[in-house]
Amino acid sequence: MADVEVLEAGCLTVGVIDNDPDYLGQVTDIGRGRNVDLKITTSAAECLKWVEEGEIDALFADLRMPGEDGLSIVERAQSLRDIGTVVLTGHEATKEENRRAERLGVTIYQKDSLSDLLDDFGSEISQIEARNLRRRVIALEKMNQEWAEDLLEKLEAIPELKEAIISSEGGDFTISDLIEDIRGLRPRGREYIRLWRRTLDTLLKLRRKK
Repeated sequence: MADVEVLEAGCLTVGVIDNDPDYLGQVTDIGRGRNVDLKITTSAAECLKWVEEGEIDALFADLRMPGEDGLSIVERAQSLRDIGTVVLTGHEATKEENRRAERLGVTIYQKDSLSDLLDDFGSEISQIEARNLRRRVIALEKMNQEWAEDLLEKLEAIPELKEAIISSEGGDFTISDLIEDIRGLRPRGREYIRLWRRTLDTLLKLRRKK
C-alpha cells in the first residue's frame, strides 16, 4: 500500500512522488497552511492512477528514483491526460536530463524551491495549461485539416452531386456550399467533418465486430 496523505482542502491538488519518505514528510510540512491539497506517494503506479482518474491537477516528480525516474513517470502521465507536470531534484541535472525535460516541455526545479513553487502554484500551472492548450489546438487543427481533405476528396469525386440540395433546420444548401464551408472550416463545415468522422468510426467498429 503506497504511503499517501491528503492535507486540508484547497483550490488545487498536487500529487508528489519521491522515493525518500523523509522528503515526503518535509513536503507535508511545507504544504501546511497553503491553499493547496497535497497527495504524497512513493509509488509510480499510485501517482499514475491519480492522473488517470483526474484526482490531481498537477504532478511533481523526483528526478532520480530507483526503477522508473521522474521524467519517465511524467511522460507516462502526459500520455494519460493533459496535466501540469514539474520535476524536482536535489542534484544538478545532467545535459541529457535537461534535453529530455525540454522535449517533454517540463522544467526541472531544485527541491529547496518547493515552498516557492507552491506559493506560485496557480501561476505555474496556468502557464503549463496554456502550453498544453496550444498543443491541443495545433493537433486539432491538423486533424481537422486531414479529415477535411478526405471529405472533400469524397465529395468532389462525384461532380453531379455538387448541386444536390441538403435540407437542414438552418435552411437548404448545396453540396457546393458545403464544400466551401469545409474548405474554410466554417461552423457548418466543421460540423460535417465531425459527422464524417463519427460515421467512419461507426463503420470501422462494425467491421471489427464481423
